[in-house]
Amino acid sequence: DTEKRRSKVLVTGMCRFTVISVELDEHGNWIIPKDLARHIGLERGAKIRVVEDSAGVHISRSSERLAKVYLEPTDRCNLTCRMCIRNSWEGNLGSMSMNTFSRILDGIRKLPLLPTIFFGGFGEPLSHPSILEMLSTAKEAGLKVEMITNGILLDEPTIQRLMEIRLDRLWVSIDGARPESYADIRLGNYLPQILRNLGTLRRRKLYGGSYTPQLGIAFVAMKRNIADLPEIIRLGKGVGADSFMVTNLLPYEQEAASQILYGRSMNEAWVEASEWTPMLDLPRMDSSPL
Repeated sequence: DTEKRRSKVLVTGMCRFTVISVELDEHGNWIIPKDLARHIGLERGAKIRVVEDSAGVHISRSSERLAKVYLEPTDRCNLTCRMCIRNSWEGNLGSMSMNTFSRILDGIRKLPLLPTIFFGGFGEPLSHPSILEMLSTAKEAGLKVEMITNGILLDEPTIQRLMEIRLDRLWVSIDGARPESYADIRLGNYLPQILRNLGTLRRRKLYGGSYTPQLGIAFVAMKRNIADLPEIIRLGKGVGADSFMVTNLLPYEQEAASQILYGRSMNEAWVEASEWTPMLDLPRMDSSPL
């Protein structure tokens, strides 16, 4: 059956492309391979979104399948950034106990299809004293595991352990491409240290022949730093990043609201009868380097 389908999986950045030979039943209906159907959560009665555009037909994962679990091990952090929610709340800071983590993981293990587990939130995951144990336990449970960090605590022993654990993806938040612009947001001159840490990660992966953890750069776009985005991408590629995640600022204080680049998404404008937003349809482009 596998030989008959001749399926091929291509992975690039955050996208997973599956190329298969088309199989049709006697009525001319497309037979979706079992592994692909399982991956998107396709089963009898499931609701999926099918979108057709100039590039082809896109099938979304079933909304009934849990795809990713976001787990916040701690809300403590070693930075005090301008846009952080901790500037406006009065609650006590804390960290997740290993007992709570074990109960969450036990529940995830019982799911019919294992989701990705993403370690992150308002705090810095690497400031949790048991974070490496958490990551290791999640990987041993057969989960795909991602983590986001500000990169300051990525010393060589931690990098080596992340490689041994085989963390699938490491996201590093960098909101300024120059020491001055980074410090303007993060309120600390840590950019050179972070880039050195990421350089160490890249060398360790190359010398060790390791593909993981894959590296992604997260960038919160706002008026005060949007000009740095091209340089962020250049810096990220220089340290081996293969994915970039750009998000809009979510303000928690009135002062931060003035830094929002845009107030609403294109999709939101469609629901307002009094306004019309054109469809943005990009041509198919070759992602290979020139």
